[in-house]
Amino acid sequence: MTDKEILTLFKDCDFDDLNEDNFNQNVLSRLPAGFRYDYFYGATKLVLIPANRDFVIKMPYKGTNMECCEGANFDIYGNPRSHSYDHCARELILYHEAKNSGVAPILLKNHYVGEVNDEAIYTQKIAQTFDDYYDTPFFFNEYSIHSPKEIEAMKDSYQRSPYRYNQYAERYNAWLVDVHIYYGEKMFAAILDFINNYIEDLHANNIGYANDRPVILDYAGLLI
Repeated sequence: MTDKEILTLFKDCDFDDLNEDNFNQNVLSRLPAGFRYDYFYGATKLVLIPANRDFVIKMPYKGTNMECCEGANFDIYGNPRSHSYDHCARELILYHEAKNSGVAPILLKNHYVGEVNDEAIYTQKIAQTFDDYYDTPFFFNEYSIHSPKEIEAMKDSYQRSPYRYNQYAERYNAWLVDVHIYYGEKMFAAILDFINNYIEDLHANNIGYANDRPVILDYAGLLI
């Protein structure tokens, strides 16, 4: 689909104050009858998964008090919207920072499609979350992808990760092993520094794989 075709899908949608309580009535019910898709949503955006396509369509809720975006020149990030800020716009900024830090491959890149009815529309290549990639309940006791011994051997490096104690630590630490193996020691260290400096709200649904490449799928955080 072209950018224009994507925007046309939403010409009858009402994005005023888009949020998780009104997207069914204001967006999904107004899509073209023949458009086949699945969807999911979270605290910051609605995401459509068009059938038989290799990308998802992201529609961010409009955030407020997002100091991280104020004054940013969005032209250099691929989004000319200077009058409002959203979580996908923040991802464009973070991707730019990742490029400057030499770790852009760890972030799944967004593409700014354009605006329709005062809503910014983005696309992102499809990737699998951690659980989808391994296609099994993940518990070290039963279905270990990487043994605790493997993770223990790298624990000194992983101690720099702020997520080692959260409820998703087993998945996150196993994903970190994959990051270390795929990107190598030098880039792995740079990725950990970038995560510590810029990324928040990492959990099992935000980390995953794009054609076996470990990536962070959603890295905007919860700045609403």
